[in-house]
Amino acid sequence: MQHLIIVARDRPDIYEDLKRQFQTNAALRILYDRRQPAASNGDHVPDRRSRRQTDDRLSTHGHILIRVA
Repeated sequence: MQHLIIVARDRPDIYEDLKRQFQTNAALRILYDRRQPAASNGDHVPDRRSRRQTDDRLSTHGHILIRVA
């Protein structure tokens, strides 16, 4: 099983620390959150994932762990 750790864009400290700690773990990838902020003009297509829950976790903890099947 693979795992992703998504790190908030404004937390390079967490990103660097996790990259260093898990550099030899081939089953884990660490990435910055690349999502764009939601459009405010009403043209936004809803994401199938819970964006609010993910945003809350990223802002609270600075990162989120996702299991990839």
